[in-house]
Amino acid sequence: MNLKKMKDRMDVSLAHAIDKVEKKAKKQYKKVVGEGRKRREEREEEEETEWDESRDESRLERVHTQQNSVIPPSIDEVTRRNEELESRNERMRREMVDLRSKILRMEEEKKEGDKRYRRVLLMVSGL
Repeated sequence: MNLKKMKDRMDVSLAHAIDKVEKKAKKQYKKVVGEGRKRREEREEEEETEWDESRDESRLERVHTQQNSVIPPSIDEVTRRNEELESRNERMRREMVDLRSKILRMEEEKKEGDKRYRRVLLMVSGL
């Protein structure tokens, strides 16, 4: 009975750890895709209750410049932004690989725990 409780605890903790890893991976994916940013911006807009003149002025200036002329970004800005995005993507890829390896390692540990549990049951039942 005690071994069964121990196995149940191991299963629960492994399931909890796998859930956490999956949630983190999903969150990272949403960050890359941009869904999280949209929701965050929506929340910020809902929370925005105070009048901020400087912020409104900067918005008006942006709209005003966009209406008058299209100002293309400089090549340096585009290059810098591309490099930032590439490095961010590379970090995300590495993190996803790390998360996958963690999941695989946890599954292997669970299999080993199951084997140990079976061996202990066989030893106890053999007595």
